[in-house]
Amino acid sequence: MAFDPDAYLAAKAQQPAAATASGGFDPDAYLAGKTVPAPSSPSPLAVAASRAESIGHGIKDPVTGLAQLMAHVLPEKAVEAGNDLQNWMAKYGIMDKVPTKDAAGKPVKGAAAVDAAIAQDEANVASNKQYAGRDGADWFRLAGNVISPANLAVASRAPAAASLGGRVATGIGQGAATAAMQPVTSGNFAAEKAKQMGTGAALGGAIPAVAEGVSRVIKPLTSAAVKKLADAGVSMTPGQILGGWAGRVEEAMTSVPIIGDAIKGAQRRGIVSFNNAAVNDALKPIGEKLPKGVEGPDALAYARTKLGDAYDSLLPKLKGDLNTKLSGNITLADQLNNIKKLGQASAELSPQQKKILQATVENDIKSKFTKNGLASGDTVKDVQEVLRNKAQKYQISNDPGDRTLAGAFKEMESSVRKMVEEANPAYKGELSKINTGYASFKRAQRAGSTVGTKDGFFTPAQYNNAVKALDKTKDKRAFSEGTALGQELAQAGKSVLSQTVPDSGTALRSLMENAALGGGAFAAGGVPLAAGAMAAPAIYSAPGTSLMQKALMSRPQGAQPLSQLIRGSAPAITAGAVPLSQLMMSSQGE
Repeated sequence: MAFDPDAYLAAKAQQPAAATASGGFDPDAYLAGKTVPAPSSPSPLAVAASRAESIGHGIKDPVTGLAQLMAHVLPEKAVEAGNDLQNWMAKYGIMDKVPTKDAAGKPVKGAAAVDAAIAQDEANVASNKQYAGRDGADWFRLAGNVISPANLAVASRAPAAASLGGRVATGIGQGAATAAMQPVTSGNFAAEKAKQMGTGAALGGAIPAVAEGVSRVIKPLTSAAVKKLADAGVSMTPGQILGGWAGRVEEAMTSVPIIGDAIKGAQRRGIVSFNNAAVNDALKPIGEKLPKGVEGPDALAYARTKLGDAYDSLLPKLKGDLNTKLSGNITLADQLNNIKKLGQASAELSPQQKKILQATVENDIKSKFTKNGLASGDTVKDVQEVLRNKAQKYQISNDPGDRTLAGAFKEMESSVRKMVEEANPAYKGELSKINTGYASFKRAQRAGSTVGTKDGFFTPAQYNNAVKALDKTKDKRAFSEGTALGQELAQAGKSVLSQTVPDSGTALRSLMENAALGGGAFAAGGVPLAAGAMAAPAIYSAPGTSLMQKALMSRPQGAQPLSQLIRGSAPAITAGAVPLSQLMMSSQGE
């Protein structure tokens, strides 16, 4: 049973020569607040007993702290009733007695009595620790606190939020709750408890953020969009890869002299490589790829030539047949007649435009086939070329009738292409690849011809608009469901890359100009700006961004599980960090 100062004082009043308590502890010195000298060589038994007592105290601390908190929150009469119950149980050795006087001999009751009991218990532990020769912070007590079931219960109840903001909010709550259960051993209870909870909340909120940073270094949480762009060969800056705060900081730095030029140069390379990725999507089905250094309009011209060459090489093996069924029982001849009839009945077409439509069907298509409806591959190519040229000619007109004609010619060309596939089953696979490549090419070509393109390069948003415009499904169903041809690349670029085509950047020239002008940029920003200005051209150069991209996205096989473990370890770390902070604060106060 713990030492009872009240009982000792009563005995002392009757018998001044009362015996000194065993174990070398001097009650008179304790009551007087004096330091108890430790023996020169503490026994191993005393050291082990003190360590065990510290561990036990650490395990009990959250329960003690919670009881103390309740004592200060509940009505005083309820607390006094609890104290009376505890003193009754103390008669039978079940619990320790709640003192009626504090260390200075002042009568206490209610919450003050609970505070006095905790303070006396704390002094007893400190005295035994000193007697055992254990100086400094009580790490054994910290260990007990960390493994305390009450403390672990708080950590295990912390919800696993998906976002960093959610984990920070959870950490703040856990830190404050863990600190609330730490006992106040000295000073004003309200002030000390506020300090404890404030420190705990700050730690609890900071730990998830630090864990997130460490985990991102080990294995960045690259988004699906970033992975898509990387797989397509698109160059990205470190901020674009990491996203979040890193991306916002990098974007803000674009306005800083020299550093901003370097970042903009890297962002421009990202747009250029995105354009090439879109064109390579068109070349991939036919096994081709853009040569190094071919960019912008030159890339589109290269792809158009390669796709044409692939089709031309296949033409001698192909045939055309007007009687080929396109769908159901509808033949190509039927489809052409239907388009002609719809045109003749259209109120949008003038009599002259209706004649053009009829002449195209009869003279530019049907007449090219034999009486049996057959044609060579070269003839089919000529027919398709005529239809494409007419569609391009009339679609740029301001006359609504001309644009209706353009739509009819496009529909005819599409029907002819479908006929070629169906009439040549042995080459259907090769034709399908060419047609798929050509469809992807048309999306890049349309984006490249958009008003507002800069230097011949289109933005991800412009490419996305082209993807939507060329979606031929009813009500743009494919686009609305995210499955339109080219949409995955387009939307990945929209979410990650620059939304404009930045200037190429003049980092080195700006650096030299500032130096020539007396180093004004360096003087204004100081050493950090100077260091950043020197490093940025290297980091954001083509080799630098390539190296950073590999470093941020390539990790050993075990990096991902380790990163996830660290990201999810914040509650466990908080469970130890908050008691540690209380320990350090109490050590500083000694």
